[in-house]
Amino acid sequence: MAVSSAAPATFAALWRSFASCFGELIFQNLEGALLTYGSTPTRASLAVGYGLFPGMPGNFSATAASAASLGTDTLAVWHADAVAESQGPLTPIPFVAAAWIDLDGTATQLSLGSRRSGINELGPGVAAGTASFLVAWAQGETDADVDPTEIRGLRVTRADGPLDADGGVVLATTAGGRPRRAGAPGARTS
Repeated sequence: MAVSSAAPATFAALWRSFASCFGELIFQNLEGALLTYGSTPTRASLAVGYGLFPGMPGNFSATAASAASLGTDTLAVWHADAVAESQGPLTPIPFVAAAWIDLDGTATQLSLGSRRSGINELGPGVAAGTASFLVAWAQGETDADVDPTEIRGLRVTRADGPLDADGGVVLATTAGGRPRRAGAPGARTS
């Protein structure tokens, strides 16, 4: 569940809906509501994710969302996988998904770039600064890692999109031993 103030007296609330079969998760999607409190409270449904039963190929939501607002810009972020049409086994391509939520209840989806696969249960977080948003997430140093070894961050604005290189920048790492922050002696800065 994520909640953010989209404007004075207006809030965006987001949650995950699931589909499962015999107790095993099959699909998940992000949904929400835009709530405006005035003399008569109003509620507008938000279609933030990619749909609960999307056709193949397509994009699939993989985690819950985080949300933050800066002025009238509200940004929701989550992990997703893209599945391309192929002749062989399906290989998901992991990415950081996002949606700009407008005050009329529309959501415009976008990709903030690539991420490592395999650590889907840890969704990204987002915070608003004075002029941009910072999206941060945990991932392994390689796709084979089963535990997160680094924290990555990416700045984004509505007007310019991502401000940092694809995959973000390393904010902290535990690769090779003890935790180190980026830029510290011996820390990787890839």
